[in-house]
Amino acid sequence: MTENQKLLRELEQRKTELRREQLELASKELTDESKARLQAIAAETMDIETRAEIVSAAILADDEAQTIHVGGHDAENRERLELRSRATVTGYIEAALRGTSLTGAESELAQEIGLPGNSIPTELWDIPAQPEQRAVTPAPSTVGVNLQPLQPMVFAPSIHSHLMIDMPSVPSGTFASGTLTTAPTAAAKAKGNAVPNTAAAFTVSTTKARRVGGAVDFSLEDIANVGAQNFEGIIREAISLVLSAELDNQIINGNGTAPNISGMFQQLTDAAAPAAGVETYDRLLAIALGGIDGLWSTELSHIGLTVGVDTYKIAWQKFRDNNASLGEESFGAFAKKSLAGFMTNSRMPAKASHIQTGILCRKGRTGLRTAVLPHWGSLSINDPGYGDMGLKGQSRFTVSTLIADKVILVQPSAYAEVKFRVST
Repeated sequence: MTENQKLLRELEQRKTELRREQLELASKELTDESKARLQAIAAETMDIETRAEIVSAAILADDEAQTIHVGGHDAENRERLELRSRATVTGYIEAALRGTSLTGAESELAQEIGLPGNSIPTELWDIPAQPEQRAVTPAPSTVGVNLQPLQPMVFAPSIHSHLMIDMPSVPSGTFASGTLTTAPTAAAKAKGNAVPNTAAAFTVSTTKARRVGGAVDFSLEDIANVGAQNFEGIIREAISLVLSAELDNQIINGNGTAPNISGMFQQLTDAAAPAAGVETYDRLLAIALGGIDGLWSTELSHIGLTVGVDTYKIAWQKFRDNNASLGEESFGAFAKKSLAGFMTNSRMPAKASHIQTGILCRKGRTGLRTAVLPHWGSLSINDPGYGDMGLKGQSRFTVSTLIADKVILVQPSAYAEVKFRVST
């Protein structure tokens, strides 16, 4: 174990200790002293999370450097990373607007990856848009044989990271993921007796590609007036947002009927309807505690909740009793600091018959893939430029990407559907 790994473990242990202390203080009547302590805990927790992110990045860099050393691709990958740093999304869009072929770094990168001229490599989102630094070749310790990150930044605004859904870039062909579904057994036996002999079994899930896309309007005047360097950030954000909105909808609500993918709710077991009456603080807490299974979550800080907008609002209005005499903190505030995540998303289902559905995510087993939705590594752009838009020098780009036809729940036990009664 490296020094960085040891430090990260110490930070995680300290964070766990602080969460336990938070829960203990929150369960008692609050005093001025305990309030001050809670504020101190919150500040220390924020500091730990910042330090942990830095250490994790250092560990990742160490791992990538080791991969390069073993694979022997130092020069090849440094050259590709340098090429990628010179290429811009704006270059691809501008070529499409003008109806000309790609040139320069954009052309070289497209040829290197083997993409057609109307495609933008998603790996361009892996690095910040900093044109003034393009001449600098990164040190070998920051380069990996596989230049694709596990979760590309083009999908960063999406909900997938909150639900621990990996989005790796995959080459052409069917993607398959195997999960051990029948594990070998063990038992204590007396002398001379045979131990259990159970064959392990794997279940393999395969996926096919489905297209997700949206439209973005641009014109040559936009690039000229704003400036290519500044326009790069604008164009990246526009494409990210237009794709992320529909991606969220498919991840959460996809019903599996083409062209929709099979999303989370399509695959999770339906939860039982909650009892009569709008949720209370204690009922909300019981739902969160119900997610602790001793395997994928061993404490409350391992539970993440993604809920509908109505549920999220209700949570911030519910105290321990209607007069808040048993505590000045709402369940929403408690959940934000005590759970592994408490958030809403506009794509979460609206309430139906006073009930709203959410997703509970057990995050206690780090380092294990729990769900995956691969994508095929590029964004295609189509420029109609017809009719009035063409006469005005405007273009409506259809930006599309290929993703798997279902979210593969590699570890289904890490997830559960939950329901809340938000009105009467």
